[in-house]
Amino acid sequence: MNTSLNQLIELQKIDTQIISLRTKLDELPKKLNEQKQALNTLIAKCDAARQTFEQLSKDRHTCEMNLKEDEENVKKFSVQLYAVKTNEQYNALKHEIALAKEKISKTEDKILELMDKIDNIKRVWDEEKKKVEEGKQRFAEEEKKIHREEAELKEQIARYETERATLANNIEPSLLNVYQRISKRYNGLALVSIKGDVCQGCFLRLPPQVVNEVKKNERIIKCENCARILYWNEEDNVVQK
Repeated sequence: MNTSLNQLIELQKIDTQIISLRTKLDELPKKLNEQKQALNTLIAKCDAARQTFEQLSKDRHTCEMNLKEDEENVKKFSVQLYAVKTNEQYNALKHEIALAKEKISKTEDKILELMDKIDNIKRVWDEEKKKVEEGKQRFAEEEKKIHREEAELKEQIARYETERATLANNIEPSLLNVYQRISKRYNGLALVSIKGDVCQGCFLRLPPQVVNEVKKNERIIKCENCARILYWNEEDNVVQK
C-alpha cells in the first residue's frame, strides 16, 4: 500500500478514537446534571412536605388559640349570668354561650382533623428526608465516578493526541491539509473503503477504472461525488459463503 495512504488510514484510526473519547467526555457533564436534577426533585418533594407540615402546625396552633379564647368566653359569660337583672340580658348571654360552645365543638373537630393530617404528612416528610439522604449519597458516588471517568478519558485523549502529532509530522503537509479539510467536513471520516464498486461514504457506484485504480492502493484517489479519499480493504470485500 502507498505509504502516504497508509499513514492517512492510521491517522484516521487515531482521529476516530479521539472523536469517540471526546464525545464520551462531553456526555459526562450531562450525566452528572441528570443526577443533580434527580436529587433536586427529591429535595423539592421533601421541602413541599416540610412546608405542608409547618403550615398545618400553624393552623393547629391558631385553632388551639381560638379554642382557648372561646372556652374563656364561655366561662366569662357563665359568670355574668349570675349578675344580669333582666330576662333580655340573661337570654342574650345564653345565646352567646351557645354560640361559643358551638364554635368550640367545631374547633375541636378541626383540631382532631389537623392532628391526623399532621401525623400523615410527618410520615411523608420523614420518608422524603430519607430519600434525600439516599439521593445525596448516590449523587456523591456518581460524582466521584464521573470525575474518575473524566480523568481517564482525558489521559487517553492526551496519549492519542501525542501519537497523532508524531504521525502527522511524517505526512506531507499539503496532503495533511487535504485530509484535515475533508475530515472536518465529514466529522472525522476523510477516508472510506469501497465495497465492490460502491463508495462506502456516499454509497454511489464508481466507474470501473476508478475501482481498478483504488484496488492498487498506490496513490490518493478521491470519490468524484463526495470527495472522500478512497482505499481498498480486502476484508470489506470478502465474499460470504
